[in-house]
Amino acid sequence: MKPLYTLVVLFFPFISIAQSPTSHNVDASDYNVFSPSDLTINLGDTVYFENLSTHNAVEVSEETYNSDGTASNGGFELYSDGYIVFEEVGTHYYVCTPHVQMGMKGTITVQGNPIQGQWYADIGDYVEITSNNFTIYIFDEEDCYEIEEYTYELNGNSMTLFDDGFEINVEVLNITPSSFSLSGPEDDIINLESATFDASEWVECDNESSWYCINESCFEDMDGEGEFDSLEECEFMCETIIQITYDCISAGECLVVMDGSGEFFTYEECEASCFGVVEDSWNCNNDACVDPLDGSGNYQSLEECEANCNIIEVTFDCISAGICMEVMDGTGEFSSIDECLTNCIPIEDSWNCIDDACLDPLDGSGEFSTLNDCEQVCQNISSISENLIDVSIFPNPSSNIFNLEFNSDSKSEIIVTNVLGEQVYIESTQSIGDFDTQIDLSNYSTGVYNLTIKTSYGISNHKLILK
Repeated sequence: MKPLYTLVVLFFPFISIAQSPTSHNVDASDYNVFSPSDLTINLGDTVYFENLSTHNAVEVSEETYNSDGTASNGGFELYSDGYIVFEEVGTHYYVCTPHVQMGMKGTITVQGNPIQGQWYADIGDYVEITSNNFTIYIFDEEDCYEIEEYTYELNGNSMTLFDDGFEINVEVLNITPSSFSLSGPEDDIINLESATFDASEWVECDNESSWYCINESCFEDMDGEGEFDSLEECEFMCETIIQITYDCISAGECLVVMDGSGEFFTYEECEASCFGVVEDSWNCNNDACVDPLDGSGNYQSLEECEANCNIIEVTFDCISAGICMEVMDGTGEFSSIDECLTNCIPIEDSWNCIDDACLDPLDGSGEFSTLNDCEQVCQNISSISENLIDVSIFPNPSSNIFNLEFNSDSKSEIIVTNVLGEQVYIESTQSIGDFDTQIDLSNYSTGVYNLTIKTSYGISNHKLILK
């Protein structure tokens, strides 16, 4: 079926819109004439007669009308103002019985198909309507036209267009002798006005059909882009063209085979065989399990793939205090970011006494964990000698116990503080000479601790690293 033209496509699907009948007025003037004396209306229209106080309107036969007689034919008779609804197609003759000899008479013609004729549509095209044909001259191009032809039926104000069994319903509105409108859904309106034209004076566009061959059958291409210029040429060549076939190249994918050697003769046949349910499977690619989506994987389950795929775990290293970096080759010290951050301790403030002043070395290696401790020692540094004791600490770093050995000529005090300056261990020695003990820090968190040994000769500071 040829594509439907815009004029009628606008109206499908159509929702009927009721039209109110048109009314007309006939005035019986004081000059003994009916105005208008000859009126053309549509079926179902209403005519109002006015100013019948000294006149009347009596329907008569055509013969009586022509002879200026007054005998009624049994039709309408009005002796005062009133109206008549006309339900039959034809011409009605009427006279004013007191004044017919003075020429006071008229006719009312009721037309059954008021849209027959030639019309100009406000969308830029021309329409010609006969008793049963609806022809549209389409001017998409300035120098030629294309033609669309339909048969139709008119039932009152509803019109049905037919095209190869396809039906389109439209409504005919606002009918006058020189114009009418076609209405579609959502108030789409096309207005037509009376026009006179001769189609033979125009040039029809030369859109020649062409054909193409598919599976030994010829199909028409209405755009003229087909391979063959005539149906005969297409049918002749189609008999020698190798049939198109199809192969299933992978699960869910059919490929056209132009040399006729494919396994399937139709796409549907290929699809039915090729589009089966593909079972999940996996391959190990770059230490990761991937589903190839065609069931060709080496492993039938993800668990089996992961068990055999040497997937490198992500690990982490502490690159500086408080900063952890992801190590993609699995060689990192910590298996999780949380573990790394717990052990990657930020550098705490510490101080060293240099030239009677306390300075922070900024790397946590200072001898004093608090500025106050540093200043107290620094103020007396000229009278107290530091680190005059030969001290041995092992192992250091340690995960729990530190062995401490030293020799002192006086009683000593051993103090261990954390980075906050809080004491976590204290011991006093009463003996003089060689001394050894164990410092157990297994109940404390990992980090750097400060060991201070105080004697009467000075103070010795050392770092304990608990890992």
